[in-house]
Amino acid sequence: MTEKHQAETGSQTKTDSLPVNKQQNNINPQPDAVPQTCVGSKAARGLQTNGGTKDDIERQAETSHTIEAKLNSGTRPQIEHSVRLINNESLSTDTNVLTLSAPELARTSLPGQFVQLKVKNYYLRRPIGVMSVDREQGLVQLGIRRVGKGSNDLCDLPVDSLLDVVGPLGHGFELPFAEGKDSTAAEEEYCLITVGGGTGLFPLIYLLEDAKKRGLQTIALAGFKSPAEAILLERMQETAGRCISSSDIGGLDFTGNVAAAFASVLKVVLSSTSCSQSGYSPDTFTAVLKGELTNKTDKRLCNGSDAFTAVLKGASVLADEAGDVPTAVHKNTLNFTTSDGKPKKLLVYACGPVAMLENIAVQCQEHNIPCQVSLEARMACGLGVCVGCSIPVYKLASLNKARSKADTSKTTYERCCYDGPVFPAERIVWPSQGGIW
Repeated sequence: MTEKHQAETGSQTKTDSLPVNKQQNNINPQPDAVPQTCVGSKAARGLQTNGGTKDDIERQAETSHTIEAKLNSGTRPQIEHSVRLINNESLSTDTNVLTLSAPELARTSLPGQFVQLKVKNYYLRRPIGVMSVDREQGLVQLGIRRVGKGSNDLCDLPVDSLLDVVGPLGHGFELPFAEGKDSTAAEEEYCLITVGGGTGLFPLIYLLEDAKKRGLQTIALAGFKSPAEAILLERMQETAGRCISSSDIGGLDFTGNVAAAFASVLKVVLSSTSCSQSGYSPDTFTAVLKGELTNKTDKRLCNGSDAFTAVLKGASVLADEAGDVPTAVHKNTLNFTTSDGKPKKLLVYACGPVAMLENIAVQCQEHNIPCQVSLEARMACGLGVCVGCSIPVYKLASLNKARSKADTSKTTYERCCYDGPVFPAERIVWPSQGGIW
């Protein structure tokens, strides 16, 4: 997750007196110099007026009871922390990673959550997504892009600075299998695909690290405008089962935008589930997407779309020119079917610009693949109080969010900071569907 749109005025006020409900999860990239959406905006009013009636009232009442119960039971989590900056690494001319010594924040943060950073001389805090957590060392990493005065000040902070942080906040990514459970079963049953555009990669790093601990097979897609803007690829290669990088102008694994790369990956994965040879090395997987194989003997099989067929026929384990099967081919093999030949369950997680997310969501819907998206929205309080970050969604058929399906005949608005920022993709009213953002 990355920094949200923020106004650049005034000095910061404390937020520890605001009501805080259940622990939440995530956040995305946005410039911080864009004027804040006011509470009286059309989007904000929609939360109260667009078909809001009985279901909304009952849900708000349920939330109020949850808050009251937690406060009375003494389980209210600490959300305001004073933390120390122990490292400030520049990834590029406009991107930094801050490493904080924050034991309590590290202990309670989950993939997809975000924090609100207080910036000297500015009224509003800056929402920054949690990029990585080391619970044993008590460390938290935050990725920040320079997009305004506030984010510039954060990127220029000297080591040993003290920061006032509110968090963790937001509802984030949901992953199968709890950490520490049977990793063999997890790897056997699921395959996760993450899709990130630019600084949308930040929250996906934490997601990939958590998925690795759970024993989940992962494929990470990272999209950039050019190779010069590529960041975090080495980090993702260390964490994911396979990392595929794309560039609009070429020079990386895939030429084209990351949504097009995702379409190619889906073609390989979905095709392999109906073929007896569905396991191949990471290098071969990349070669397939590029329309070639590293094995020169079999390159005649791998022109254009034939590349997919070549791998599915076993080209990934064919002998090289000397007649030997490369041992490296058998390492870190990606498999998309279970041991009994059934297709693995695919889960997609995406973070980036709205246009990219909509493209990914449409592709997932066509193939009936569950997809979670981390959305961009202007934020102020980060606690769901000001209603300034409302985004258009389809209403749920029932109050049980975990089991209810979206009712596409009814729309409403929900708060990105509190109800999200991660939502099931099928719930979002995208711009092409008439959603007002």
